[in-house]
Amino acid sequence: MKKVILSYYKIVVCLLSFILLSGCNSEQKTPSYETVSITEVRKQLEEDMRGLENGDYGNLSCEDFTPSFPKSDQWFLLHMTSKDGASSEKGEQLSKRMKRNYDTARKIIGDKANEDYFYFIFNEFDEHIPYNENIFKQVQKGKYENKRYNGIMYDAPSEEKGCKYLWLDWNEEEIQYRSDVLNDCYPGFSKWESDKGEVQEIGYYNNTCGERDKDKTYILCDGNEVSIGEAIKIAEDWMQDKVLGDIPLKVKRVYVRQVGEKNYEYVVGFVTCWNDIMFDINGQQSQETMKEQEKRMISYDLACLYIMGKNQRGDYMNYTQNKNIEEVGEGITKCIPLKYALEIVSNNIGVASSYKVKSIGIAYRTVVEKADAIENNEYSAYPVWEIETENEMDHKETRFYVNAVDGTIEVDVFE
Repeated sequence: MKKVILSYYKIVVCLLSFILLSGCNSEQKTPSYETVSITEVRKQLEEDMRGLENGDYGNLSCEDFTPSFPKSDQWFLLHMTSKDGASSEKGEQLSKRMKRNYDTARKIIGDKANEDYFYFIFNEFDEHIPYNENIFKQVQKGKYENKRYNGIMYDAPSEEKGCKYLWLDWNEEEIQYRSDVLNDCYPGFSKWESDKGEVQEIGYYNNTCGERDKDKTYILCDGNEVSIGEAIKIAEDWMQDKVLGDIPLKVKRVYVRQVGEKNYEYVVGFVTCWNDIMFDINGQQSQETMKEQEKRMISYDLACLYIMGKNQRGDYMNYTQNKNIEEVGEGITKCIPLKYALEIVSNNIGVASSYKVKSIGIAYRTVVEKADAIENNEYSAYPVWEIETENEMDHKETRFYVNAVDGTIEVDVFE
């Protein structure tokens, strides 16, 4: 199923080749740097940040923030798998599967769920079979046994309150959820937003500087003043009822968007967190791009919540929650210190460039190991120094990923 690209990330391209002054590719082999224990790297963080703040790297400056660093002293390479996009079950097994999907979907939607808007999807989304009270018995007796079951959809008309759309795939790994609460509370808002073109992003706050900025407030569309910390709490409470399985999603960043002259909205974004390490956020690419690349970077888990008032949310979620994560190998107990990661970045951007560092942290960088499918892939993930910057010449968001073990650097540029 095609993934929905989240507009709030403003991702137009995700470059797998980044042309630097030296003319090199986005993945650079760098001179080897000494790795030290993760414990020692943690102790050195403050000193290494002081070097950045003091201008030790002529082409890098920074904002006031504290790097995020996992509590664990041992990290792992990860291996992940996603299942095929359809179930091959029949009869009683399929009936139980569909009933479980139906119950889960109702739980996600809540009390306002209307059974008239549920559809079971078969044959690669070509057939939408409406829910009826006898459908599970019919399936148990063999009905639809010649079809491939993809999942359940909730599709409510625009005049209905609450959830307008839900997609839940058969194995409950992929979820898309949308509620037009914004339009219910502010009639005509979407049309105004698109016609006026006056909604603009004014900044974002990520997990690195979240503690510093949590008390900063904005006046939202309902006239209430809401802090970043309050917005995060609203979003976390909302997400508790939506996430399936035991793998947590955590707030990675909060975007602030100006709506008109005086009001604002928050967009709170989540990603998967494994062993206290968040996954990187990356632009999704088309299947055609995937065919061209032997490996590619992906957006692993994404979910977001639009908050326009103290009690008004525009619920939206789109992510693939892969439950099949395995730790590989004996574990990583040493990594490159931050000062070396900054040196690698500085050396690769060249003396004529200048970047403002906005956040630093350890993240899992995800790679698709299969290049011939979207719905049935194998992935690997490895720890990197994720250094988010702004190019001070063109003001593009640029993220540098330095492999925490071998110093290989990759770059993503976001329009």
